This record gives sequence, C-alpha cells and structure tokens, in this order.
Amino acid sequence: MFTNTGLQKTLLFISFLFTSYLASAQFNQSTLENRIRPDSSLTNEVHFNFYNLNFVRNYEYTNDFHDGYTLYGTQLQPQIVYYAHPNLAITAGAFIRKDFGRNGITDAKPLFNLKYHKRNLTLIFGSLEGGIQHKYIEPLYNFERTLTNPIEYGTQLLVERKRFNLDAWIAWQKMIEKGDAAKEEIVGGLSTETTITENNGWKFSIPAQFLAFHQGGQIDVLKEIPISTVLNGAAGLKLHKEIGTNIKQVYTDNYAY
Repeated sequence: MFTNTGLQKTLLFISFLFTSYLASAQFNQSTLENRIRPDSSLTNEVHFNFYNLNFVRNYEYTNDFHDGYTLYGTQLQPQIVYYAHPNLAITAGAFIRKDFGRNGITDAKPLFNLKYHKRNLTLIFGSLEGGIQHKYIEPLYNFERTLTNPIEYGTQLLVERKRFNLDAWIAWQKMIEKGDAAKEEIVGGLSTETTITENNGWKFSIPAQFLAFHQGGQIDVLKEIPISTVLNGAAGLKLHKEIGTNIKQVYTDNYAY
C-alpha cells in the first residue's frame, strides 16, 4: 500500500526516468570529436596525433522498424601535424576502418589538410572536421555516418565565439571527367547557433542548420537525367540552466525541421 509521500516519490522517480530517456534522444557527441588547431607555442614543431574509435552498434531488435544488422569494428586515424606558423598547421595521415568478422581492411583513405586559425576563425582545406563535428541534429545527419562515412574532403569555415558559432562547409563526394556515365556529387551546408542571453546559469540560444546535396554536372553523358538538388533545414530554440549539484544541467532543445 502506498502512502501519499511514497506515491509522490514513485511518480517523481518515474518522471525522472522518462525525462532522462527523452534527453538522451539527441546524443551528446562532443566526446567523439577530434579537432587539431594551430598553436603559437608549438611553431616549427612536428607532433603525432592518433585518434581511435572502437564501435559496436547492434540493430537486432527482431521487429519491422529496422533491418537487423550489426556494426562492430574499429577506426584508426594516425596523423603527423606540422605547426608551420603560429596560425597555420599542416596535417597528413590516413583513415583506416576495420570491420570485425570481415577479411582485410574495410576502408582506407588518405588524410591531408591545411588549417589556418586566427582568433575565433578557422579555415580548413582538405580533409574536414566533418561528420558529427558539424553538430547537426540526427534527423538531418544520421549519427551512424560517423561509422560508415566519416571522412569528407573540401573546404570549411569555422567561427567560434562566445555568443556565436558557425560551421559553413562544402565537400566534394564524386568527381567526374568528360564522357563519364555518372553525375558529380557535392554536399555542403551550415550549422550555426546564436546566444541571445546568458545570465545566472541561464542560457537562451537560437540554432539554425542547413544541409544540401547536389547531383549534376555538364560533361557527363547522362543527359536524360536532370540536375537535382535536395535541401534540408532546421531551426529552433534552446534553453539551458546550469544547476551545479548532482544534476549538472536542465535543458530543453526544440527544433522544427
């Protein structure tokens, strides 16, 4: 038999579990990021950067909502970083993916980029800080691409200020030559967040995100297939409150996409 106090505690506990479940719908991906920046204290030095991601993702739910496959393996990104200038870093390395249960290397790509960084601005040419580092919500950019297609090549502009962040990028996915029976493919977009007010642990901000995929070209032989561009976008409101006790933060992130 529940007392009134016991019933209140039980309802509070159930509400907490439900709230925690909802909060986890958008996974915090910052721990998986791998960002390299020019550093004036390291000028003319050469460093070794090694990034490793080990993953298990199991979809064997035995239902009609998802194919029952499993992703199980490891990713390696060894890179040499040359800090050529207080504002310039040059990186070169490789991306290697190994799926367990499959012979050989699943995927291997070269990594090379130039990074210019000054104050709050970073310009990248080559292999981008892509994937989950764009900070798209999952309805726009599936988290699983971190495992299946994490490398992007192109140009990226990052602005990282206290009250404003911007990630504008374009990546070349498929290059064609004259006479090819294929369309060129380009993907790009932007992700931005503007802080409207921040005071006494409260933070109110407005995020906006945009993603575009273009398939076209003028030198292929597939003239019967038209040029196509697919656009997706999202905008919303975010309200965060720092608590600082056993509960670190309470927040609500709301998007229309």
